[in-house]
Amino acid sequence: MRLTLHSRIKELANRNKELSDSLLAIKWLGNQGSHSDKLTRDDIFDALDILDFILNDLFICPQMKIKKLVTKINKAKGPVKKRSMVP
Repeated sequence: MRLTLHSRIKELANRNKELSDSLLAIKWLGNQGSHSDKLTRDDIFDALDILDFILNDLFICPQMKIKKLVTKINKAKGPVKKRSMVP
């Protein structure tokens, strides 16, 4: 059985609630734009702001965390955090 977009977004909440909520907001704005003429320019910019947030969270923030980790490891010339040993 194929899931609806709404159902897929809701399922995502089990793994990432913030992402799910953000995508749901864009979906509601998209639905409003598709089914009526009451969507304003500000509503469209709101959707773009949310999309920008999502893309930054998914792609830029992890890269920044890795870059910071690389800098710390290089500065320490070795591990910077105590972690459990990998078997």
